[in-house]
Amino acid sequence: MLRHFFKLGFNPLGCKNILLLQGPNGPFFKRLAEEIKKEGSFVVKVNLNGGDFFFYPGAQYNFKGQFNEWENFLENIISTHKIDTVLIFGQNRIYHDIARNLTQKHKIDLGVFEEGYIRPHYVTFEKGGVNLRSKLSKDPLFYLQQPAVSPLIIATPVEHAFLAMAWCASLYYLMASLLKPFYKHYRHHRKLSLTEALPWIKAIYRRYLYAFLEKNVLKRLIESHDQAYFLVPLQVHNDAQIREFDKLDDTEHFIKNTMYSFSKFAPKENLLVLKHHPLDRGYRNYKNLINDLSHRYKLTGRVIYVHDLHLPTLLKHARGVIVINSTSGMQALHHQVPTIVLGDTPYNLRGLTYPKPLHQFWKEAHKYVPDPLLYQKFSVYLIEHTQLNGSFYTNLKTEKAIAGLEIPRPPLDL
Repeated sequence: MLRHFFKLGFNPLGCKNILLLQGPNGPFFKRLAEEIKKEGSFVVKVNLNGGDFFFYPGAQYNFKGQFNEWENFLENIISTHKIDTVLIFGQNRIYHDIARNLTQKHKIDLGVFEEGYIRPHYVTFEKGGVNLRSKLSKDPLFYLQQPAVSPLIIATPVEHAFLAMAWCASLYYLMASLLKPFYKHYRHHRKLSLTEALPWIKAIYRRYLYAFLEKNVLKRLIESHDQAYFLVPLQVHNDAQIREFDKLDDTEHFIKNTMYSFSKFAPKENLLVLKHHPLDRGYRNYKNLINDLSHRYKLTGRVIYVHDLHLPTLLKHARGVIVINSTSGMQALHHQVPTIVLGDTPYNLRGLTYPKPLHQFWKEAHKYVPDPLLYQKFSVYLIEHTQLNGSFYTNLKTEKAIAGLEIPRPPLDL
């Protein structure tokens, strides 16, 4: 597995004592630890709640103290075991904030796993941080000066990842709730109880319900409004990337601002299509909010709210795409769709995304088609330096897969 770290900026000869904190819901960190040990490195794992314990029962440490004790606890582990690398998933969790500060203090490496910048066949792994904390260059010339690249990178398809994710999340929250008396001081980034498993069960039901209810919507959009609608892929309601963006409070705020701007500045013949995030299916439904805002802003008949329409097809026929920093923006660029980023993300580059305020985007979007050469070179560089082919929740059935992931082979089909 250390070959992956080497590819992504780590020196495998220096990674001898590795600390694992919280990983994705499921067994990925357990599998990862086994692979790391095969390479001759020492692995220390800290569990913070019953869900962590369930998926990694053999951890050396189970932190059960108050949050204000966490920093000293973690610093003692780093010093005792001479830790030189810390690996985490979810860089904005409060426990990981402390860990990131300690890695800087002790000048040791921090490796951050996250869901893929490119979906659905990749996960992200970067040294130091992802998204707003990514060390990727924001200079378009840096990518344009990269060597000539093939137009495609071949990824092994990931199958049934959503069902596996839902199952792992349900088990995680179930065990975290049942074992809460043993970790009574733990502070989670969302509600931690038996009921937290219910949204994932609800999400599976809603997936098939919406597929049935919306089966003719995509056809109508393509036939009657091709290149005449703006697409807004929503992000999950508790996305830490939204909380880091100081101009927005939450997804509801984003919806309100976008619909208001659309009502004031978009051409009357255009529609606005808001697409629900598939991982938020069991948690939120914005139908009433969108209906109320449509009435308030006199947008009745011009706003469509959808859930499970095929995103690539929606993108191909859109006039423009509006995101905060969603990975859907990368797919929009792949399909040469004008895209505006209201937050910040590695792909928010001059020449790829719209550089002016949102109120001007509605009328000028068609003038800012992404530069295909810049996109090609950027996407290849992004994959080669930050992406691993596979899923945290299912194992790739290939010979080269390590802990269920593998390095994508040049030459990506989104």
